[in-house]
Amino acid sequence: MSIADTVKIYVPQHLEEGITDVMIASFIGASIAVFSRHVPRLLISKETVASTNTSYALTLPTDWEAGFSTLVGIEYPLANNPPTYLELDDYQMYLDPDTGSNKILFIGEYPVEDFAITFTGLWTETTLNSYDKDSVALLASSMVCDRLAAKYAGGTDDIIQADVINWRTKTRDYTDAKKNFLQLFCLRTGVGEKNMAPVASLSYSTMILGNSSNVDSDF
Repeated sequence: MSIADTVKIYVPQHLEEGITDVMIASFIGASIAVFSRHVPRLLISKETVASTNTSYALTLPTDWEAGFSTLVGIEYPLANNPPTYLELDDYQMYLDPDTGSNKILFIGEYPVEDFAITFTGLWTETTLNSYDKDSVALLASSMVCDRLAAKYAGGTDDIIQADVINWRTKTRDYTDAKKNFLQLFCLRTGVGEKNMAPVASLSYSTMILGNSSNVDSDF
C-alpha cells in the first residue's frame, strides 16, 4: 500500500474536505523530509583513488545531497581487515573557492588508496520499509488535519460563519487529530515530542490562528 493510500484511510473525510491528491503528495514529501532529519538514511560509497594522487581535496559521492547530507565516517584504506576508520581530525568538509562545491579534505597526507565514505541521505517512498512508510503516513496525516484545522479556524465562508458551533467543533477535532497523529509518529519512531515542537508550533494552522484575517476561505 502506498503512503498516500494510508493517509486517505487515516483521514477518510479528505475528499469531502477538499484535500486533493496533489496536496496529499505535497504533505507526504514534507513528511519524508522531516522523517529523514530525525531518522536519516545511511549511505555508503566506495571512492576510487589513484596511487599517484596529489590532491588533498576530493569530490563528494554523486548521491550526496547538498543542504542535507552529513559526513558520518571514512574507512581508509579500504582493504584493511578489520576496517580502519579515520579520526575526526584527519578530514573535514571543504568548500572549494574555485567551484563553490563541497569536497572532502584530507588533512596531513594525500589519499592514495581507495576509501569508503558513509553519509546521510534523504529517504524516498521506494527506500522506506513498510514500518517507516506508516510512520511517514502518520506525520502526513497530522499535516492534513493541521490544514483542515486552519480552514475552520480562520474561514470567512458564509456557511462556516452561519454555523459557529460546528465551525469551532471541527477546529478542535482536527487540532486534536493532528496532535494524536504526531504523538503516534513519535511513539513509533522514538523521536521525542519536544524535537517535533518546531513542526507543531510553526505549522500552517498555528500561523493562521495568529492572523486569521489573511486566510482565504477556499484554503
